[in-house]
Amino acid sequence: MKNIFKIGYRDFIKIIKNPIALAVILGACFIPALYAWFNIAASWDPYGSTNGLKVAVANNDKGTKILDIDINLGNKIIEELEANNDIGWVFVNKDAVIEGVKSGEYYAGVVIPENFSENFSSILTNNIKTPKFEYYVNQKKNAIAPKITDKGVSVVQQQINEAFLDTASKGLEGALKVAYEKIDQQEQTVADKMINTLNQVSESLEQYKSLSKSFDESLNATKSLIDTTKLILPAGKSIAQNGEDISNSFNGLIHSSSQVFNSVTDTVESFLLTSEDLANDMLNTWQDISNINEENIDIVKMQIDFINKRADKIITINNNVIKILNSINDKLPIRLKGIDDFVSKIKNINNSLNNVIITGENIEDVINNGNNISDSLRNSMENQLEQAKNDISNTKNLYRTNIKPSIDYEAEKIYKTLVDFNILSKNAMGTISQMDKILDGIYTTLESSQKAIESTNDVIQKSQDDVKSLQKKIIEVKTDQRLQQLAAILNNDPSVVGKFISAPVQIDTISLYEIENYGSAMTPFYTILSFWVGGVLLVSLLKTKVYEDDNIKNIKPYEAYIGRYFLFMIIGIIQALVVCLGDLFILKIQCLNPVLFVLAGVVASIVFINIIYTLVVSFGDVGKAICVFLLVIQVAGAGGTFPVEVTPEFFQKINPYLPFTYGINAMRETIAGIYANAYKVDIIKLLTFLPFSLILGLFLRKPLIKINEFFEEKLEETHLM
Repeated sequence: MKNIFKIGYRDFIKIIKNPIALAVILGACFIPALYAWFNIAASWDPYGSTNGLKVAVANNDKGTKILDIDINLGNKIIEELEANNDIGWVFVNKDAVIEGVKSGEYYAGVVIPENFSENFSSILTNNIKTPKFEYYVNQKKNAIAPKITDKGVSVVQQQINEAFLDTASKGLEGALKVAYEKIDQQEQTVADKMINTLNQVSESLEQYKSLSKSFDESLNATKSLIDTTKLILPAGKSIAQNGEDISNSFNGLIHSSSQVFNSVTDTVESFLLTSEDLANDMLNTWQDISNINEENIDIVKMQIDFINKRADKIITINNNVIKILNSINDKLPIRLKGIDDFVSKIKNINNSLNNVIITGENIEDVINNGNNISDSLRNSMENQLEQAKNDISNTKNLYRTNIKPSIDYEAEKIYKTLVDFNILSKNAMGTISQMDKILDGIYTTLESSQKAIESTNDVIQKSQDDVKSLQKKIIEVKTDQRLQQLAAILNNDPSVVGKFISAPVQIDTISLYEIENYGSAMTPFYTILSFWVGGVLLVSLLKTKVYEDDNIKNIKPYEAYIGRYFLFMIIGIIQALVVCLGDLFILKIQCLNPVLFVLAGVVASIVFINIIYTLVVSFGDVGKAICVFLLVIQVAGAGGTFPVEVTPEFFQKINPYLPFTYGINAMRETIAGIYANAYKVDIIKLLTFLPFSLILGLFLRKPLIKINEFFEEKLEETHLM
């Protein structure tokens, strides 16, 4: 342990006593800060200066008329854009737009065609044409600029829509004012009430007519039923005499039917259990064959025959089950789809068993030809047997849980129906003798009702004709009335309707964890990035190899590793403090938790320095290359700029395993506001990278020391590296 402190003390004394070395170290402390500060300052408010992006606009619109009102949407758009400072709008002709975008003078260009207003107004005609304007963009000039100009053009599109709707609503307002005066003169309110009343009367008459027709049809059906009933009454009287004997026999039939259903369903279940046992025997027999030497041909053939016979027996049992279930389903009042599906499953099992038999015959042919059974043929047979066993077991369970309860339920319904019918038939026997007189009286009443209905239908038809005639006389007044309420609203405050039509939906934006500017939003990424850059800079300036001298001898690998790491760690902490304090007090970024912001920076720097230092100590110059590679991967995959969800799948998968991810997330919490334990979780996850790095530096790198020295020796021989 003494050597560790001696190494650290010696490193700091040498730096302090050497002014040049001290100056280099101080420079290394500030270079990462400059990297972060310049990038943050450069991106402070890029979208607040978009008026420097020149976008050319050419207006060729000739205008048109909407409801006798002259409009030119192109001119209105130009007026709106002249007052818009979000983009650097330049107003030129079409040729200048195209040439300027090509040469790079303009980032983008918009050309409003001659028929622009005309196409917009086609919405009021039978020939609707979609209005379009031409948009030219120079995408090679800058990667981000086209996205900004696209946003500007969407503003143009929105202004066009609002301008058209505003103009159209004003034209509609004028037309409705004229209609309003006409409506007022003709006193349409009274006419509208009359039409509503007549419509209700007409609808009621139609309902009465339909009801009358239905009632008449019902009476005819009832008369027919009475005639039929009277014909069978003599037979009914004869039946009544023997009704008691029939009822007793019927009770016996009901009871025996219930017992038959229960017996049949239990038989099917026993069949399925037998099939399951046979399938188990087949699988066990095959597994026994796998343990028998193939030289015992007779034994193997005998076992194959046993399997095939068992398969045939299961198929026979299954066919019996199919016959029973189909018979039950045919006798039920409503055919059960569940039974049909279950039968299909059993048929599929039979097909599988036929395949087992075919495979068994193939195996016998192979044995008879003096060949060994191939692995593929063995696997095929075993898979088929296991599948058949599982399918049979599943069908047995399905029968117990679904099919048998369904059959029992339907049988119970039949049983209850038969019991109810028997009771009803007993009660009916006593009243058959009185039915003849009752039916004669009902028949007479029905004939009188039909005559009354015919008379009512004539009255309804005449009333409907009168209503239709009156409706035709006031239909023109009715048409004008539909505009009255809308015209009255426009007459009172037409601007309200115009605003509603042009923008019927408003968005109420509620910002959570709001950040004042883009620079503050980008601070976590550039700050965390600068720590890694600072670490790479340190391993380039400082040596990681520790040499012995008169005061420090017999240095062990772990002592050299820890002793020199103290120097790297302290410089890394200084780098983090300089960067974070500069962010807060020089750039004055938004930060709701400055102390936690600095703490996150210090923790991130300690972790990054340890990872970089360990890689270089363990792998030498190759370790430096790995550090640069990790830098590139983390810039793309840590979600510092674009959301990681929009990056390729590779970066989405590695994102949780990158230290940048948690350093950036922790700093974002301190800048915009901490949610629950998010900050603590990110710091803990960031610290979890330390154990892996320390294990590599203290233990796993020992076998690499000689290999590393060999590489360094070979590189030094080139006098170039």
